[in-house]
Amino acid sequence: MRSRLQLLRFPSITLSRTLGTALTANLLFQLYLPTEAAPSQTTQPIARQTRTASPPTAPATIPPQVSALTAAQQAAKYKEQGEAAYEAKNYALAVACYSKALSLLPHDAANSLADLYYVRAMANDVTGQYQRASADWQAARDNYAKALLGSQAGVNVTFATSYRDELTELLQWRATQNPSSPDYCDSIHTKRLAPGSVLKVYISQSMKSGFSPELRTYIFQAMNLWCQFPGSPIRMELWPTQYDSNIIVQRASADDPMNIGSAGQTSSYGRELVTKSYVNLSAPSYDNKEMSPRAKEQLFNLALHETGHALGIDGHSPSGLDVMYFKSPLIKLSDRDANTIRKIYQ
Repeated sequence: MRSRLQLLRFPSITLSRTLGTALTANLLFQLYLPTEAAPSQTTQPIARQTRTASPPTAPATIPPQVSALTAAQQAAKYKEQGEAAYEAKNYALAVACYSKALSLLPHDAANSLADLYYVRAMANDVTGQYQRASADWQAARDNYAKALLGSQAGVNVTFATSYRDELTELLQWRATQNPSSPDYCDSIHTKRLAPGSVLKVYISQSMKSGFSPELRTYIFQAMNLWCQFPGSPIRMELWPTQYDSNIIVQRASADDPMNIGSAGQTSSYGRELVTKSYVNLSAPSYDNKEMSPRAKEQLFNLALHETGHALGIDGHSPSGLDVMYFKSPLIKLSDRDANTIRKIYQ
């Protein structure tokens, strides 16, 4: 029987994706927008944090520091540089900066150490350094626990407790997974949409909970990548109404019931056979006029990932090299993503 990872919130019915901001008061690392919503049949949604992008291209050269700064101040600067490197998709440099920051902090700075191990784990995971990432997740978990025991100043107890518990479950789950298998069906519960030659996708057009024509086209392009790899069993078309559609996509609003830091959620009706899926995506506005290129890329990544859930991938890949990893920065599918959806619909 598969282990169910509450951290990744692997329910049989609802799925979501978090993108948190700082987990603790001193966490400088920003992890994108919030969101959620859509009817759910049974359990709590999957939480997921995200980023965008492609392999590192720049060398991992750490910028010089100001020698007059204290060790803690230098560590904060290295962390800022690591965050900037991650945003620039230079994950090797991000790892180097986070490592330098970690070397400067004392062993009893548990809260700050936990935050740094957490973000370095993500950078290691998305470059395929699975064992190094697991070691960092463990160190983050241990330091969150230490910060709670020590009642350190500046510790957000709610977040530290949540991440200590969730990382404990993440580590237990990762210990049983193979990130190099041809697909990740053994890591998830699989479902599938009701049979049909073409899946009808409705993307809301309302000013309150929808998207502009340009953003609807952009979101559908992301969703349609699941149809474009060789041998894909999926076909989709943009549909004008929600009533007879298979997948309904909306923009999450402040009124939606959502998890802290959530950026997307997918809910499905049905157990093994899904009759309808609802996808909620965060976006700063109805149209793209207020969206930076970075924000648009994040929306593309979010739509691509949530569509995988809507199609029946009820859970997450253990590998940071897959779109369906719970913190994936990718904007294209991996071979394992493609193999998994083929296997579900074979």
